Amino acid sequence: MQVQMNKTINTLGCFIISLAILAGILLLFNIFIRGGVWVADRILPDLIYFSIIVLAFDVIICLPLSFFDKTKEFAGKGFLYSSYFFGAVLWLWSLVIAFNLWGWVAIVIGLLLFGVGVVPIAFLAALFAGLWSTLGYLILLLILTWVTRSVGIRFAPKSNGGFRGFTRRKFYKDNINNQHNNDDIIDVKPINNNDNEN
Repeated sequence: MQVQMNKTINTLGCFIISLAILAGILLLFNIFIRGGVWVADRILPDLIYFSIIVLAFDVIICLPLSFFDKTKEFAGKGFLYSSYFFGAVLWLWSLVIAFNLWGWVAIVIGLLLFGVGVVPIAFLAALFAGLWSTLGYLILLLILTWVTRSVGIRFAPKSNGGFRGFTRRKFYKDNINNQHNNDDIIDVKPINNNDNEN
């Protein structure tokens, strides 16, 4: 009887500890979401203003430079970096919109969809709330992210092996084009120990 009661108490204790750990994780997650939304809400106006500057840089500097062979890599990198910036602004703005309109449950669902699910949830929240201008800005940011990423990928690999300066295709191409000639081959003869002793 005593053994059965000890097992029941141990099982009940493990269950209570598991519930406490789960509640702690949910509390930390809630603090993380609320803190992330608070930070995003504070810096978003500055990021939106800066995104106008980045777009002007893309149009005024990177776009003309993309027509010249010597500057295509710089233009491609500029477009790629700006696409990451536009994507970050889109994600942060989507985080704020989804949280303010549908709460933290929408954020949890969006984060469970590899993090990028926050963006379509914000689109749906703005659509159902009738926030047409907000929805238009989100679509514009999505288009800017996609266009600058596509243009950057197109132009960056045109010179010196791509965005990161090295690609597997370039490595194999260089090795095939640079076949060894007779000067590169070193003739190594085995050394006979008997020859060294004489």
